[in-house]
Amino acid sequence: MSRLIDPNEDPRKKNVNKLGLNDKEQNVMNRLMDCLHAYLDLEYQHPSDMSEFIFAVHFIQGLLAARVVRRDYPEGWSNYSKDGKTYKEIINEEKTSSNNNNR
Repeated sequence: MSRLIDPNEDPRKKNVNKLGLNDKEQNVMNRLMDCLHAYLDLEYQHPSDMSEFIFAVHFIQGLLAARVVRRDYPEGWSNYSKDGKTYKEIINEEKTSSNNNNR
């Protein structure tokens, strides 16, 4: 019988908040909420706008949740980490490689 993992002993819980987000992910969540609040200040234009915007917010929150699950359960959820590189670094490498191939 498996025992429950004590969060104080669980190495997966280090450097994350109660949502499982690390500092960079929490920064994205904070900015997303800032974006939502700024959108609420826009002038009303169409009845579908708000529901579509909320759908987009939930979609991005789902992407953040997937990061938590991949980090906590890598054996069950695909994680194609590239040695800790950021998206910016990977994009810049691909641009550089593409530019070199076009010469």
